[in-house]
Parts: sequence; C-alpha cells; structure tokens
Amino acid sequence: MTKNSPAQNLVTQLRFLFVGNDPDCANDFKAALERSGSALEHLKKCSLEIADNGSTAFSLCTENDYDLVIIDCHLPDMSGSVIARTLLVKTPECPLLMTARKGYEHLAFDALSHEVTDYLIRDESQSYLLHAPILISKLLTRASNKLRRIKAVKAKLKARKAVPKNIKTNVSEQDSEQSKGRKTPSMGRKELAARSKLFELSLNSINQGFIVWDKEERMVVCNNRFCELFDIPQAAIKPGTEMIEIIRYLAESGLYGKGNPEDLAQKRYFEIVTEGIVPEQQQTTNNGRILHVLQHEAAGLGRITTFTDITDIRKGERTAALLQEAMETFSDSIILYDQDEKVIFTNARYHEVYPYSPPKDEIVGYLMKDILRRTLDVGQVDHPLAKKDPDAWLAMRLAERRENIETQGEIHHASGLSYFYKTRKSTNGGHIHVQTDITERKQDEEKLLRREEQLIIQIEELRTKDERMEVQAAELVYLAEDLSVTHSELERLIEQKDKFFSIIAHDLKGPFNALLGFSRLISDKETNLTPDKVIEYGTYVHESAEQVYKLLENLLEWSLLQMGRMEFVPGTVDLDEIVLTNISLFKPVAAKKFIHLHSTHLSPSTDDKAGPRSLVRADVHMIDTIVRNLINNAIKFTPEKGEVTVSIRPGDNEVELEVADTGIGISDKVAASLFRLDVNTSNLGTSGETGTGLGLHLCKDLIERQGGKIQVASIEGQGSKFTITLPRYRKEE
Repeated sequence: MTKNSPAQNLVTQLRFLFVGNDPDCANDFKAALERSGSALEHLKKCSLEIADNGSTAFSLCTENDYDLVIIDCHLPDMSGSVIARTLLVKTPECPLLMTARKGYEHLAFDALSHEVTDYLIRDESQSYLLHAPILISKLLTRASNKLRRIKAVKAKLKARKAVPKNIKTNVSEQDSEQSKGRKTPSMGRKELAARSKLFELSLNSINQGFIVWDKEERMVVCNNRFCELFDIPQAAIKPGTEMIEIIRYLAESGLYGKGNPEDLAQKRYFEIVTEGIVPEQQQTTNNGRILHVLQHEAAGLGRITTFTDITDIRKGERTAALLQEAMETFSDSIILYDQDEKVIFTNARYHEVYPYSPPKDEIVGYLMKDILRRTLDVGQVDHPLAKKDPDAWLAMRLAERRENIETQGEIHHASGLSYFYKTRKSTNGGHIHVQTDITERKQDEEKLLRREEQLIIQIEELRTKDERMEVQAAELVYLAEDLSVTHSELERLIEQKDKFFSIIAHDLKGPFNALLGFSRLISDKETNLTPDKVIEYGTYVHESAEQVYKLLENLLEWSLLQMGRMEFVPGTVDLDEIVLTNISLFKPVAAKKFIHLHSTHLSPSTDDKAGPRSLVRADVHMIDTIVRNLINNAIKFTPEKGEVTVSIRPGDNEVELEVADTGIGISDKVAASLFRLDVNTSNLGTSGETGTGLGLHLCKDLIERQGGKIQVASIEGQGSKFTITLPRYRKEE
C-alpha cells in the first residue's frame, strides 16, 4: 500500500485481493461485505480480485496497491503462512486476513505474530461471514494507525544526527566504565551491590528470556536466557545499549535472512517501532527455535518483553495436526478417546458410518459409553445381545475395551453393512478405534463361496461317476488279490496244521506205545509177575494214560478256541485266589522234587479307590488254565531242590502275574519259536517228565483272547520267567 492510505480508501473504493483457488469462497466474502450495515457503508462498494496461487498473488501485489489481502491457507502450491510472510516483507503496512477450515486452525496461527494480520475459521454453517465485515474494518483501522506511526518513525530517524556505536565495542567499554563507578558511601555501595546481585540471580533463574527497554528504546536489563535464545554473548550488551545496536547484531548473525545486515537491521527496527506494542506474537530464531513473545508497556516508562521457547510444543501441535489431516483422508472410520474415555477426534468417515452420532464440531468431549449408548438407542447395532439386553451388550463392549490392550472382530449394522473393527489402548491410557467397511468383501466372499459350491457339486458329480468306475475296477482287483491272499494263507495254515498234527501224532504215539506195551506185559505174564512188578507196570500205564488225557484235554480246549466255540465270560477274577488254589494243587508234585513252590506280592494288595489290587477283568476258567500250565511247566523244568515263585505286580491300569523258576532255562533260539505251531519245542523235564506240546500255545491264545499278553525271559542254565499281563478291574466298571 504505497499510493493510497487506508484512511483515504475509507472514502474511495476499496481494493481487496482474495488469494485462493475456491471462487465460491471469494464470492461469499464479497456478498457478506455487500450486506454490511450502515456503519460499514465503505465496505459495500469494494472491488475483489482473485489470485488462485501464491505466485500470481506476489505479482499482483508488486504491480498494484491493495487495501486488504485475504489468504486461503489451503492453497496447493504453497502454504498460507509463506505467502503472508513474503507479503509482509514487501508491504509491511498492508493488512492480511488468513482463512482456514474448521479443524485446521494451526495453519492460521502465524497470523497472531503481526499487528496487521488476523484470521477467520470457516465453518460449514458459514457463521464466520457474519463477523468478517467487522473484522476487516478493524484491520483497516489498525493499518491506518500503523501508517501514521511509520511516518513518525521516519521523521525521528531523519532527526538523528549520529548513528549509535556498534554493539561489539560494548564488551571492552563495559569493563572500563565499571572501573570508573561513582563514589558512594561504603555501606550504601555494599547494600546496592547485594541487592543488584540478588536481582541478577533472580532474572537468570527463570527459563524465559527477559529484556526491559526504557521509553527511549534503550536496554535497561536482560537475563542470560535472552542471550542464549538469540546467541548473543552476555558481556556484549549492557544497560543503555540502544535497540538498533542489538537488532544490528542479530541482523549480522543472520536472524533476519540474507541481504545487507545494515539494511535488514534498519528495516526490522522500523517494523518494531511502527507496529507499536504487540501483546502476544510468535518469533522464529535463526537456529529454528520458535519463541512465544509477550510484551507489556509500562505507561511512560518503556516496555517489558519475555521470550518463551515453544519449539517442542509447536512441533507437537503441527505433528498432531498433520496426523489429523492425514486421518481425514482415510477410508476407515476413526475415533480417538483420551484416558478419561472422552472423544478427542473423529474423522469425516466416522460420521458417515455413524450418522446419528453428535456432529463433528460437537462430538469432542462426549464419553465413550454415551457414544455407544447412542448407537444402541437408534438401533444401529445388529447383535443378538444388543437386541435382547442392550445394557449387557454395552457392559460387554466397555469391558472388552478397558480390559484388553487390543481387540478386534467383526460388527454388523442394522443397515446390512459389515465392518472389521480394531480397538487398541494408547500409551497414555486412551483408546484408538478403527473400523473398515468389509461389506463388499463379504459379498464377494459369499458370491465366491456360492460359485465354489456349484463347482464342487459339478466336480462331485463327475468324481462320483469316476469313483463308480474305479470302485468296480478296484473290486475286481481286490477280489483277485483277496483270492490270492486267501489261497496263500490257506496253504500256510494247512502246512502249519500238517506239521502240528504230525507233532501231535508223535506226542500221542509215545504214551500209547507205553500204555500198550505195559498193559500187554501185565496181560501176558500176569501169573509170573510179582506184586511189585504189577504195581510198577500199573504205574507206567497210569502215567501214560494221564499224559494222553492231558494232551487230549489241551487239544480239545485249543481246538474249541480256534473254532471260536469256547465261551468267553469276562468277570472279576482275584489272581490271589487262582494262584493259591494252583499252588495247593501242585504242592505234592513239587514236593516229590523237593522244589520250594510259593507266591509273593510286590506291592500292597488293596487300593481304597479300586479295591483289591490283584483283581483283573478276565474269564476265570481261562485264567485258571493259564496259571496251571505255567506252574506245571516251571516244576517240570526245575531240578530237585530248586525254587518256583509266583508273583503278582499290580499297576495303575494292568496287573502282571509272573511265574519264575530256577530251572534249566531256554536258549534264545528255542525262545524265539516257543509259541509257533509248526515247531516242536516239547522236551522232557528234569526228572524225565513228558509234556503235551500244546500248553504254551494254549496259554498264548487264551491270554490274547482276554486282551492280555504273555512274555518270556530266560537265561539258559539259570531259569525262566513267564509273565502275563491283564487289564486291572476297577469299581466303576
């Protein structure tokens, strides 16, 4: 503004420049000014030009004089603050009005740092237009007052006859002048020095920069923090230093940018004096620190200025503002709560998803529970519990968020839309809630699922046809293979039977030969035989008959078992009773060979929970046959004065019965084929006792028929141990 002053333009047509790429916004300003009341009549006939970018604005301001420049902070090519700072350097007396959308106030904060700038925040209801004419009128008045001060300062500078000395000479002069101090009374000087020292320590203890000017613009006092903020040596300035000298030093250090330091210093001094006292503003140092400046004018005495470093605060605010601006562009719904569960931010998408929530400019401060309650009250939540018991659903959701660091899941709205939500606690105890619309994805998944199902049905139909053919082919192959396997198995069984019957025939032949031979002797030589011979031969006949009987008895039992005609009646069997009965039965037989036959328990015989520990679930007749055969074999292959021990070892689920002897033992080769039908393992006992050859085969089949097993451990020449294992009986069975 160089050709016409604002005061002159109050009676002539005002020229305004709107810097922004939104013509509608510019027209709204023009319409608001035209509707001004009679007190603002001079605004109605203003002209309004538009520059849609910063470069065009600089060109127009260079070529023309404008009474007011309105700057939109949302320009795409450069920020509003950059445009404002550049225009203030070129035309410091021209007033600027910054505008920003609601939620982006930080973009217009720089307007507070200059007297002839101000800002308006545009809301959706356009209520800001009601205040625009009054604010513009005040800006024009302030600009007019500033212009008058500019003229006064120019006259004052012109009247100065000498330029103040350079600040750099003050360091040496300060020391010399201190040594020339006035002569004061001794006590007064000490008291003054003490008070001065106390005052100096007080100023230097505060964290703000502090400087006091008198009415002649000379420095009265400053603290160390002021020197630190502006990188000025503490000894370089002293009371009485003129403001222009300090400004000149700062210009030389680069605070006011590039250029001739003297010109920059004169310009800045000119701006400070003409602007007058600005109570509050921001200032940036040459090292990038942002200062909050407060000024206070003491009537007729001078001014006091404090500088507070707010760099970290401003960086935090700008970072938060950038994050908020970024979140506004997200397609996800976002709502943030503080540690007190109060809303501190929502993006536009949130209000699209929850149209019944409080408006964006009113929702801040609402409690989380109230927000959730509102979604319930309008019936937006599609959840069984929300319909049945809304309070329970609300309590569940609040507990889920409060008790977990992170939760996620799917939520369905009554509108039919589906969302994936993720809630997380922040480090300061707040809550971050993000929702993603997955409706289309769910629909696509359902379509894909239906297509997959149709495809699967078609594939299954084809597969069924193929499988039928494969099954038919497989059945033919199986029948052929089964026939071959059956034939091979039948041949093996026939071969085993042949060998087995050969063994049985051989075992039967011996006893029958003895039976026939001794019976013929008795019959033919009855009159010639002594009574002792008759008894001897009769004994042989009896033993042979008994052996044949046992063989036939075992053979009968084994054949019944093989044909599946032996009845299996499981029940509760006490092994103690079976063992004691058979020991009593075989005591006389063992006594003939002086064998010690006895039983022993290796663990307690009772259990409070399961009863007697020797109880098993088995067929009593089968178990008796097994025990009888094992004890008989042990006595048979134990020499005189040997020992046969029957032990019972109860376990948690099974019971073991062991028959151990100190007999002749079994070689590893014989032990490997001990239970094979096609191998004859029958041998004479230590006293010439004969066996049936079927006893161990019968034991093996009987024990396996009851779900048990039989094992043998033997060392040739030391004895053998036969162990059977049976399921333990329990009360609950």
